[in-house]
Amino acid sequence: KKLRKDTRKDLDDAEVLWLKEAQRGLIREECKFQFQLYTDGQGLWRCRGRLGNAKLSFNTRHPILLPKSHAFTELVVRRAHFHVLHSGVKDTLTELRRRFWIPGGRSLVWYLIHWCVICRRYNTSYDRPPPPPPLPTYRVQGGLAFSSVGVDYAGPMTIKHYTHTSHNINSHTKSGARNAYTSCEGVIEKTIMGRDQEIRGAVVRLGSGSQTSSFLRRPIQRLYPLEL
Repeated sequence: KKLRKDTRKDLDDAEVLWLKEAQRGLIREECKFQFQLYTDGQGLWRCRGRLGNAKLSFNTRHPILLPKSHAFTELVVRRAHFHVLHSGVKDTLTELRRRFWIPGGRSLVWYLIHWCVICRRYNTSYDRPPPPPPLPTYRVQGGLAFSSVGVDYAGPMTIKHYTHTSHNINSHTKSGARNAYTSCEGVIEKTIMGRDQEIRGAVVRLGSGSQTSSFLRRPIQRLYPLEL
């Protein structure tokens, strides 16, 4: 009798049977509450998460739950590791979580990658970054002071210039332009006595950026002690 070739539907049905066999005896009440499990149309347990409204595939938003200690789960992890070209733990987990969710899967993935025959044969390192490039010349060679800075990615330092523009030349505008560069704190040049021989006012000299100074007459504010 001539055997027919396996179709795509036959392979999908076989995978569903293996998934059901792996999930047999796995589901407990605490697992249902923890992962918010539900059964889909094929009778597989899937997880609900917070990605229900994300623009992802259905398998990514509701992954299939697999036990950590099962032979079929190890085969699934090895297939994901093969699809990412024997990359590290992070890439294998990313590929794996597109369809499945394994409680404590990181330790299982690390263990299987650690004992991967191909990875150990070629002595591949996982997730090792490329070696750093040599330092630029202005970091290792002498030069003039302040010709370069020690920060690689610092851009030019800009200085903000302030210019006051006067639209007319009347006395009020000149006074406003002068007060912008005048210190609010001044020096008392002269005290003014009242009729009761008490100091009632003072003449204050304000400093400015020019050679001339301005004088202001201000009253004296006294502090009166309050009873506690």
